[in-house]
Amino acid sequence: MTRRLPTKGTIDFFSQYLDALIARLLQDTPSEKKDKVFSEVRKIQAIKSTFSHLEQLERITKVEPKLLLGKDQTAHMKIDSGWHQLALESFVDTFGRYGSDAVSSVAEATFYANAFAIAFGSYNLFFRGEQCYGFELQSRAERFLSDPLTQEAGITKQEIDELRRFQKEVDSDLELENSIKKQGEVPHKDSPLWLPIMQHYDETFGTRLLDISSSVYTGLYFACVGWDGVIDTEHDGILYSFMLGSSGLTMRGFYYDQKPENFDDEMDDIAPESIENSFKDWEHPEVLRLYRSSSASDREIAQDGYFIVKGALKEGYGFGQGFKYRIPAEVKEKIAKELWLVGYTPERMVRGPKGLAAHKKLAKTLGVPIL
Repeated sequence: MTRRLPTKGTIDFFSQYLDALIARLLQDTPSEKKDKVFSEVRKIQAIKSTFSHLEQLERITKVEPKLLLGKDQTAHMKIDSGWHQLALESFVDTFGRYGSDAVSSVAEATFYANAFAIAFGSYNLFFRGEQCYGFELQSRAERFLSDPLTQEAGITKQEIDELRRFQKEVDSDLELENSIKKQGEVPHKDSPLWLPIMQHYDETFGTRLLDISSSVYTGLYFACVGWDGVIDTEHDGILYSFMLGSSGLTMRGFYYDQKPENFDDEMDDIAPESIENSFKDWEHPEVLRLYRSSSASDREIAQDGYFIVKGALKEGYGFGQGFKYRIPAEVKEKIAKELWLVGYTPERMVRGPKGLAAHKKLAKTLGVPIL
């Protein structure tokens, strides 16, 4: 079957359909809640813009290959020129089947991330994936905190108690201790370096840190696959995309555990020598800080990982300027297989014995061989 680019009539039809969708969305939303739908409107407008440019494809000047010897010397299969029609059909199918907020492939996630960067003129993008769409954006410590949430800066007694409990576990678990020692010496008990260590290795309570990544692939992976290699096919996942300086996250400046040369006294904060004094001196505890440990673990490096940290444990992190993409439950397995193809596997993302066990489990689910 010969595939053709959409005709002008088809493009006009989709443009009119998207205009009607935007009008209906705004019409059905109460005035006091319209701010919450603007991100959806922007995405629909971006899709409309894409369709409006399709008719210009035939007028684009083709760039000839620049080959060292003037021609390709290796015999190989060549991609048919109709690949872009296939990509377009997939895009239209996703939009029609799942809606404008859905991502159903690695290629779509990459496309959206790049479009987001171009639209806002910044490539300082960060991502976070969660397996279940609808959860409030919270750190693990906030979800398990029994103390009342507070607007005041400072680490809580419960956080300190949980840290001491975790340190005792490290002392009694040789495998856990050795995993930490791979990153360097185990820090003294009051070192601020315990926060990122506990975030990655404690399975009970965690910390107030929120894991994010500068890689869209890492965010997409955790929107589809759990730490244990299991894919939740009962619920849609979510991929958060935002950038440093976003007014919605009020994220600006950095949090350091060692003072760098480019430290900004007005924008940045530094950890005290004792972890029990953490966050107490923040003048604006509601402002989030971007944090990467000075002794980043192999897992943190493999995930292109960073953290968001805040001084006060208040209700959630909120989410404003940025995008949230829904990962339909029925495409999680397909996306996980695509990510496997580009090297994003549990063995890489989780590391160690647990990563290997998750690797084998996911390989069986996806039906891919383990090399």
